[in-house]
Amino acid sequence: MVEYDRLPVILQRYSFEEKMRVLQYYSKQVMTINGVNLTSGIPLPWELETFLLFAIKANEYNNNNFGGKNINKFIDMINCIKDHQHPTLFEKGTSIEFADSTMIALGSTQFDIQSFIFYKYYRYNYFFSFTSNEIDMSAEFIKKFGIDYNCFLKLGVTLNFLFSLKIDLNHEILKYAILKYPKATKQLILSRKEFQEKIDEFSGNNTDNYLYCVRPSNIYPFIENNRIVNIPLPHCITRAITDSLLYRLTDNNSKLRTSFGKNVLEKYLFDIIDESNLFDEVLSEKEYKTKNGNAKTSDVMCRKDDNYLFFECKSSVPYAKTRCFDNNSLKNEIDKISNDVIQLYNQIRKEFNVSYNFFTTDTKLDYNNCFGLVVLLEESYISKRLIYEKVAEKLNIKIGCEIYTWIINHIKICNLYDIEKYAFTGTDILESLKKQSTVGNPYDFPLSGFKLRTLIENKKLYAFKHNLADNVKDFIDELKEHKLLSNK
Repeated sequence: MVEYDRLPVILQRYSFEEKMRVLQYYSKQVMTINGVNLTSGIPLPWELETFLLFAIKANEYNNNNFGGKNINKFIDMINCIKDHQHPTLFEKGTSIEFADSTMIALGSTQFDIQSFIFYKYYRYNYFFSFTSNEIDMSAEFIKKFGIDYNCFLKLGVTLNFLFSLKIDLNHEILKYAILKYPKATKQLILSRKEFQEKIDEFSGNNTDNYLYCVRPSNIYPFIENNRIVNIPLPHCITRAITDSLLYRLTDNNSKLRTSFGKNVLEKYLFDIIDESNLFDEVLSEKEYKTKNGNAKTSDVMCRKDDNYLFFECKSSVPYAKTRCFDNNSLKNEIDKISNDVIQLYNQIRKEFNVSYNFFTTDTKLDYNNCFGLVVLLEESYISKRLIYEKVAEKLNIKIGCEIYTWIINHIKICNLYDIEKYAFTGTDILESLKKQSTVGNPYDFPLSGFKLRTLIENKKLYAFKHNLADNVKDFIDELKEHKLLSNK
């Protein structure tokens, strides 16, 4: 039985090349053209990501390998990672219960990776290509990375396709793909020493935090060691060319982050909802007058018959330490999101149809037909119960009272991907929210448990997806032309 604390010592016995090889092999097994497929019986992506942190930190003194029966030793180490529990989960005096902590841990490492990758590609292509009078994201991107986003996109899509084939790729094919987009590749590489430093930074130099901390591989999927570039976890490439690039672009630039949220994210949300054809009216944020001066509505307002849905979009992302159960970070996250819920509550219950109503119809308002969604760019997966309880505390209302019951059933917290799944397939968001409000599980994930339509209805996304497929086809033709790939 392998002990978790012994992993650094054990992994010193294996060559660096062998550790990278076995990781890449199993990473490929979970990859598909559309994302990842969590097949039972093989190591899961987040287990491989944790193994990589140990592997990079363990400086080798021997050249053992995982060939033949030795693969069982690798599986034993993966099982050790799988079974290890972060000690904070069992500490007394923490602000969250075991079940709530577990959800944070699972959500931060497991949920995003299961996204349909073409939604993410489309989203970030929109973000990084966006230009308006207020902001030029394309120029900001080039200023930061030296190239436009299309190079990252083509590199990522091409590599994802190649690795999803699950074959032993010719070294020359990978070399050709990487060198075709050298400036993009350069932005995704760290030396082994730099990677080790990032591990210590994100984990707080605590191996227990390896389980759930931000993974450097999701930002820098290429690792250079002894002048050789390795791709140990190709399934991480998608996140590296999407979410992570936005984080890097706006890191330590609060002005850009604010402008992005206001001008780009809100417009994206409006566009995909408007293009979904799910509503009779879709309105963007409006300004109105109150006794205390001017105020603004929620970011997107929708009506279908006499039903209303209000969206408040937030570009902030969870504090990194939240993933490692840091109490202060957890409290700050709860405080932040509870404020967003209260903001939407006030806009709907206190202001809508009192101080403003920009819809063209003037039907009799029933607040039971009004819903609000706080849409987070990235979720922390903190228990909704904890957030709603903080809302009750701030509003000075009792848990279980009429207003509290309305809030937990009518104002929900979700991430942007949840909205994309509905909008891109034309699945009825209001119907899903109404159903959840009647089943008696208000703290469950919203927009879950409702059958989604399967076909993409958004014409722009459909065309974008086919354009990416054409790019891959052109790349395959190039490989054949250079005799790197057989014509068979």
